Amino acid sequence: MEEIEVVSTACLVFTLCMFSAGIPDCWKMWRTRTTQNVPFLPFLVTCINNLTWLYYGLWKQDSTLITVNAVGAVLQSICIFTYLVASKQKSRPMSQIFVGVVYLTALYLYLTVVITSRTVLVDRLGLAGAGITMLMYASPMMELVTVIRTKSTRSISRPLTVATFFASSLWFYYGYLLQDPYVQVPNFPGIISSIVRLYFFWRYPVGKVA
Repeated sequence: MEEIEVVSTACLVFTLCMFSAGIPDCWKMWRTRTTQNVPFLPFLVTCINNLTWLYYGLWKQDSTLITVNAVGAVLQSICIFTYLVASKQKSRPMSQIFVGVVYLTALYLYLTVVITSRTVLVDRLGLAGAGITMLMYASPMMELVTVIRTKSTRSISRPLTVATFFASSLWFYYGYLLQDPYVQVPNFPGIISSIVRLYFFWRYPVGKVA
């Protein structure tokens, strides 16, 4: 039990560090009233991910999942609000938010109206959370196209990469300790994507001329 508590605390710390990585971008957007070419979709996908896992944590009565994802959802909501205030073209982010709301509403109705078994509900919710988590971890891999083309890692965040590596590794181990594949398995892509990005930091160090 003590090992689970230690891993749980470490998951909490590193995941909140990972979710907080967008705060500097939000501050810049708020101060300059421009979006600074910051993509909107990662904020939205992460918020949907947080809300899904928050619901899963409530059903599983897992205080770690509840705390991490409640705080994460608040942080991502602040980033979404800031982006909308700063953006001059609001139609695209608003349409993406609409799609996200429709998805969450459909998921909630499916789980509460169609599914009548608690066990099946938790399984379906775990599958939904696992799918979104893998999407969230896979999306930064698109940045590597720019890294390979420019032979520079200036477009990716080293602190975020390190925080993601530790957070995904700890959640993978936490899922193993709980024997919960829905928590364990989707964090494996996060470990791999972080290792790949760390390799590129070594391969193309900032300041080195290729």
